[in-house]
Amino acid sequence: MGRKFIGALVAVCVVSALSAVGGFTVARERWASAEAAHLSSRSKAILSQAKQRDWKVVVLGDSMTELAMLNDVCGEQALNAGISGAQAAQLIALAHDLSDVVKPEEFVIAVGTNDSRYGDPTKAIDFERNYRELIVAARKSGARVTLLDIPPAGKFDKASKFNPDLIAEHNRQIRSFGLPVGPAWQGMAGTDGRMPNEFTDDGVHPNAAGYKPWLGAMQSVACKRHDHVTTPPTA
Repeated sequence: MGRKFIGALVAVCVVSALSAVGGFTVARERWASAEAAHLSSRSKAILSQAKQRDWKVVVLGDSMTELAMLNDVCGEQALNAGISGAQAAQLIALAHDLSDVVKPEEFVIAVGTNDSRYGDPTKAIDFERNYRELIVAARKSGARVTLLDIPPAGKFDKASKFNPDLIAEHNRQIRSFGLPVGPAWQGMAGTDGRMPNEFTDDGVHPNAAGYKPWLGAMQSVACKRHDHVTTPPTA
């Protein structure tokens, strides 16, 4: 091949690579913008609903919570404070706002899946700080605070976006706070440590069958009327 042809070929490859990177960046920015818009609009809806009645149970979480039917949690309709795409840090402000307007008996925190994404992971030290701040904010409501650990990722479709090792690490942190933890991971993991196909339609979110152990894990701790922890975590 002539030098001019090789040079032209290299130039084409470079332009193609830059175009691909640019396209990925634009797509990611649009995705982040859509998540931010949903976080804002969904937070407003949750706070509006919080003020419309007395709630005995509040469940704060991500898409697994938002998509769940919470009409019978500990015999009560729970306030669904789930926001798809949310990480722990993004829920802190909402937790404070909720604690100002609702005084439930139970405040459940169920977040962490999006902190375990390959493309946008939350470092362990940051996850611990963010989660601790969530607990402090939830306890402002006067409620008994319980936690739900992170369910396992499945083996197909959207599961490829989530790091099983980071899920395990974040779950160890969730269990280290000294508060009751609903064992969602144990209840939803197969023998290989992944969510069985029969529990999910997209590899991540529970389907009707998967929500049974998810809700069961939540209620195994949220419905027990223990005394409040005397030394809550501090930010």
